[in-house]
Amino acid sequence: MQQFGVINNRRILYTNVRRDSEWFKKLPIGNWVAFTISDDEDIDFVELVIEKSLENQVAYICSTGQLSDTVELSFDLKIVENAIEQENITQIPFDYDQAPITAANKNFSEEFWFAAFAAQNEENDINTVICIDFTKKGVKNNIQSLIEKINNDWLPSEEEIEPPYYDE
Repeated sequence: MQQFGVINNRRILYTNVRRDSEWFKKLPIGNWVAFTISDDEDIDFVELVIEKSLENQVAYICSTGQLSDTVELSFDLKIVENAIEQENITQIPFDYDQAPITAANKNFSEEFWFAAFAAQNEENDINTVICIDFTKKGVKNNIQSLIEKINNDWLPSEEEIEPPYYDE
């Protein structure tokens, strides 16, 4: 996992699940944002990313790319499934205020900006954004460029769809 910089007192880290088979062993425990980037051809990675992110107590999930809606819905379904399982074991109603929050946006730069600034957890300060790249082509350069722009007071476009710029 590579550290790319800091925005809003949050460390910005990057990993590509295709290039680092042990990416999930480097995830922090608690108080972090998952910024996921996925294309249609990346569907096989969704379940593993969800499982490992939830195991490591992700606080917020911001998804972008062609599969952004699918990734967000899959996270939501797994969160509810885990809550029901916990309720069945403990017989105590699950507190959904403690569950991770999900968001999705087809505008890459706007969702990254949101992950760096707006994604909040009222219980704990979020201090890390992990960019989890599922794509074959990679988006490292796009993220590094956005970090520089955002730290110079740049704001993203409000276009409904803005795909990432790929490295390859």
